[in-house]
Amino acid sequence: MDTDLGVKLENPCAATKDFCVNCHSHFVAIRPLIKTVVISKHFLKDLKSEDEARSIVKDILDCINVDFTELHKFEENVDGALIFRAKKEGGHFVYCVDKKMRLSLCAHSGTSANTKDS
Repeated sequence: MDTDLGVKLENPCAATKDFCVNCHSHFVAIRPLIKTVVISKHFLKDLKSEDEARSIVKDILDCINVDFTELHKFEENVDGALIFRAKKEGGHFVYCVDKKMRLSLCAHSGTSANTKDS
């Protein structure tokens, strides 16, 4: 079962400029169309809390967050679902936008987003 954290989906890019810093053109094209966010229980289990998951979702949707070393790196199209990757503070996040325009976070590896590598 998946969890919807109730994250606000305003598009910050639309209010500021057409192309956000660090944002891949595939993500720019679909960002205004994203209707909901779904986070797998596996993804939540890998993190410390729902608050941390909300923070990561907000950062990914924000597109201008400078904490990412890589953001919205397009990986592939799998049956209409666009797969992306982001890297932040040693954490590696995989997410997709499906045909129903749901942002789904499904995988995390590395250190927790709130924990610095030693």
